[in-house]
Amino acid sequence: EEVTFRGYAQHEMQKQISPLAAALIIGIGVAIWHAPLIIIGNMGWPMALCVVAVSVVYAWLYRMGGSVWPVAILSVTESPSRFTTKPVCTPPSLSVTTTG
Repeated sequence: EEVTFRGYAQHEMQKQISPLAAALIIGIGVAIWHAPLIIIGNMGWPMALCVVAVSVVYAWLYRMGGSVWPVAILSVTESPSRFTTKPVCTPPSLSVTTTG
């Protein structure tokens, strides 16, 4: 995902609009991409907001790192933690309980 979203879309969009605007548009697109997970109940709707916020962080990392690879590595290492720990963007009223 990140090679496409950052390596291509972010890069090309920043030629026409600000990096922040590009990040927000990409974040909305990624949230829409994940809409089926929200619809079937595998992802809470607050995570869609989190996806947009994380898109801004990823765009910053892409710009500061000068490459898509720091973002791709972060994405790969961060994604599995959503299933094993409490997600960073989970509101307190929707906290996840883990057993173990």
